[in-house]
Amino acid sequence: MRHILSDTIFQGRVPQLQSVELSRHNFSWTSCIFSGLRTLHVRGTGIIYAVQLVSALRRMPGLEQLTLERLSIFSEEIKRFDKVPLALLKSIALDATTIRTAAVLFANIALPFDVKIALQLTEIEGPQSFSDLFSAMDKHPDESGSVSRFLRAFRLAYRAFGVQFSTSTAIDPIPSWNPGEDDIRLSIQFAYATSAEVEPTIIFDICRMVTQDRIRSFFFGSDYRLPWRDFWRAGSACLPELELSM
Repeated sequence: MRHILSDTIFQGRVPQLQSVELSRHNFSWTSCIFSGLRTLHVRGTGIIYAVQLVSALRRMPGLEQLTLERLSIFSEEIKRFDKVPLALLKSIALDATTIRTAAVLFANIALPFDVKIALQLTEIEGPQSFSDLFSAMDKHPDESGSVSRFLRAFRLAYRAFGVQFSTSTAIDPIPSWNPGEDDIRLSIQFAYATSAEVEPTIIFDICRMVTQDRIRSFFFGSDYRLPWRDFWRAGSACLPELELSM
């Protein structure tokens, strides 16, 4: 059952409100509660337009944590003005979001270089999908600050993969998926579109876009059979500084 959140909640006066978590509510992004927040977590609401979300984020310049889960975001083209500056943002997480929607959102917000990013993306067509995403994020390979040295990758299902980039070279011998670890700056789970051809070597394409071949430690886990010779041939070409792999 969905609940409708009134635009006049708190009589429009919430000067001290810093954190909002909403689940399965219908509401207007122009509501007074979406202003001056430090933490925003929204889960499973109705259809929203990306332009509404971007407009709401503009009223939260001090936002530190943003989590959007299972939202139906209509990613129409936004007439771009200045990007929304989120200079204090420490982490952003998007769950069950199409890669096009993520690209539209990132194209309209300015991310700090050291922000932690966790994405669960759908409808991947191939390496070009990620090229468009990273271009929208204005994320150049290790442009400043932390440098990714460790790549952890998993084959989660036949058409689904996960990759994580860490500033640490230490490898956890127990496979784990924890975007909250301090050293992990970028986590991406992604599923291919049904019509797309699955190539496990896309892991190395993503690595090249993110780190410019600077990975020193690499862990790969899979319960699925891979064409190992071709896979590692691609990996050896992509990871010239690799010192340790598992």
